[in-house]
Amino acid sequence: MLLILIFPIWGCQNDTIEKITKEKEGISIQLKSTLQELDSIKTSSPFLFEKALNEEISDLSQSIKTYEEIAKTDSISYWRTLAERKITEFQELHDTTKKYVKNLFRLSDTLRLTHLNDKCGEWGGDYEVITITLKNNYKKEMYEGDLYGQYTKFGMNCENIEEPKKVVVKTGQKKLSTNEGRLIKECIEDLLKHKLNNTNLIYHAGILNSVILKDGIAFVNDPAIVISDYPSFWWTNFHKLKKEIIRK
Repeated sequence: MLLILIFPIWGCQNDTIEKITKEKEGISIQLKSTLQELDSIKTSSPFLFEKALNEEISDLSQSIKTYEEIAKTDSISYWRTLAERKITEFQELHDTTKKYVKNLFRLSDTLRLTHLNDKCGEWGGDYEVITITLKNNYKKEMYEGDLYGQYTKFGMNCENIEEPKKVVVKTGQKKLSTNEGRLIKECIEDLLKHKLNNTNLIYHAGILNSVILKDGIAFVNDPAIVISDYPSFWWTNFHKLKKEIIRK
């Protein structure tokens, strides 16, 4: 009687194990198929185009590479046309930026973007400087060199305002990309626009932003360009540019 009970139970266990095994195989096949579909989506033009749009904010050079990847598709498509249009726009931006920014410079000129915050109230705060120079390539035409940027931050101790500011961050000279050249252009334009519309004449505390182009050839020490704005604004493109220089 005992044996009669054992065999049916053992048979039920085998059926259960076989059923679970088949279910696992089915799930494995479905998972593999889903992963293949995801891989296919990730390489599709719509997905890549959206990826490139997001990259424009964080990494313009990578964004251009993604657009170029879309443009290399064999078939003429809506997404390929959009990607090619984007590439053309960025090329025009590159040419405009190079002409706009580099034409500011002559040999030995220095462009400084400065930002003084107000963390210590009327006593001021930390002083940040981005120093930009143009290193010409004499084998090419004038202004065909590369822009280099250096970031320095002087920290202020609000507990002892008479204590000299100390250098808390200082980078080496970093070669700037087209995207960073665009940020320089936008820094200057943003500050000039705010300066022209700034109606605050008397103020006891606030941010001080400035753009100073130092002429390296002239016999006088006067700067060629000065834009100083106080009380000013949170200079978004300045802070974007400094982050790009720091992370290089």
